[in-house]
Amino acid sequence: MNLTFFALSALLSLGSNISNAACCVDDSQLVNRWFGENIGDAHVDTSTGWGHAFELYYDLSWHPELSPDKNNGQCKLEWWEWADYIVPGLRSTGMQANVWYDHKEKNHLSPMWADWDKAQESLGKTHEEMRVRVSDYPALSLRGRRLVQTDEGPEWQWQNAERLLRIKVVVKNGSTECPNQAESYSVEQYLRVFDGQGDSGYLEVKEQPFLNLD
Repeated sequence: MNLTFFALSALLSLGSNISNAACCVDDSQLVNRWFGENIGDAHVDTSTGWGHAFELYYDLSWHPELSPDKNNGQCKLEWWEWADYIVPGLRSTGMQANVWYDHKEKNHLSPMWADWDKAQESLGKTHEEMRVRVSDYPALSLRGRRLVQTDEGPEWQWQNAERLLRIKVVVKNGSTECPNQAESYSVEQYLRVFDGQGDSGYLEVKEQPFLNLD
């Protein structure tokens, strides 16, 4: 037998197995994990900001017997956010208030997605199953001040702010043949900062997901 032909056939067979495989979401879990001190309905880290923290965990598995979808069989993460106030650190991205944005696509280099991206590279190569964590810490700064000209001269004043934030996390299987339908999560948060202190806020996990991203 021609050894070159044999080696080429083996490589083509391996490539065919990889291309016909797919990632599936087996399970997911939303964990509320507060940071800082608990005051009323909101939670505060007094050194930096007023807000909440939460984590999402996804159990992913690789299935060589399933036909992949148009995303090459990889599971896809979408992280949609809507806010009526854009914090200063995000204004340079061109984001506008009252508009839904997929942050996974718009800020694809964020370390927030590091575990997820690593899993998509590793599944089917070094791991058949992986648990992935995606965490978020939405908050308003307690250090925001601006220089204001008053009748008595320039004066530093606190930059008060309030924000309503809506988040919809959608994960899609890498194949329509996956046994489980990936679950989506919808979270709503309200925060108000006044005179350098957290004034009020809440974080609510919606039983009914946000349907229309407009």
